[in-house]
Amino acid sequence: MSSCVDITDFKRCQVALQAKHEDLECLMQDRTNALSVTNARLQEE
Repeated sequence: MSSCVDITDFKRCQVALQAKHEDLECLMQDRTNALSVTNARLQEE
């Protein structure tokens, strides 16, 4: 006896979650870079 489970929605959500994770990683890197620049400017004062 075998059963089939439709995992289409699960896979769609998994892909969307991965994309959002990548977006957040990029945003975090951009903010880290901006903070580094600001920090360097403040240390020059």
